[in-house]
Amino acid sequence: MSDELTHPYTFYYKHRKLDIGNTKPKTPRSIRRQLNVLKEWADCFQGFYPEEQTEPYWHCKIPCAFSLVDERASYEVRKESMQSMIDAVCHVIEARRNSNDQSYSKVTCVIDLPEMFGSEVTVFYDEGYFHHFFFSLRYHYSGLWEPIKDPNRSIVKEYDLKVPSHLNLHETGYIMEVYDRNEETSLLELKYKGEVWAIGEIDEYVACRHGLSDW
Repeated sequence: MSDELTHPYTFYYKHRKLDIGNTKPKTPRSIRRQLNVLKEWADCFQGFYPEEQTEPYWHCKIPCAFSLVDERASYEVRKESMQSMIDAVCHVIEARRNSNDQSYSKVTCVIDLPEMFGSEVTVFYDEGYFHHFFFSLRYHYSGLWEPIKDPNRSIVKEYDLKVPSHLNLHETGYIMEVYDRNEETSLLELKYKGEVWAIGEIDEYVACRHGLSDW
């Protein structure tokens, strides 16, 4: 890895692209190149733990083109993309442990499906905000996250993702509905429906309200 690509945001600014109108099929070579970038991005989290911010969280969106991870993405592309995000989370947790930082934090990846472009690695520094993010904040006038209660659902199992057992990570999932107000009728209309999954340091507060899966 070159010296210039050592910080997660370097990948973000260089490779994240909102090419929504791109309907041209990607070549296998192009897909492989972008997936390799995601692996390098995950690797650059080794030894990286972001210092506490003025905001109650730090996050980094997945650094790729929208067209790589839109609803047309294959099972394998989604699997590799999610695995890179999990690997990044694990590296951040290990870096925090090695730094002996005793302050509160929770490290997770938040994965949107079927369009993964909104997915991110997130470090929460405030316990109240962490709980608020997975509860009150999700019930907004423009959208709704409804917990997935089906005990048989698990994207870790569905995509055969590798999660280190020694880190005690968990997952929780939601049905996400996004609404937009019709200017003529002033009524909210369903604009998008998908799923949101969080994999990482999910605690009992979130688990008892929204369901929890481990493996």
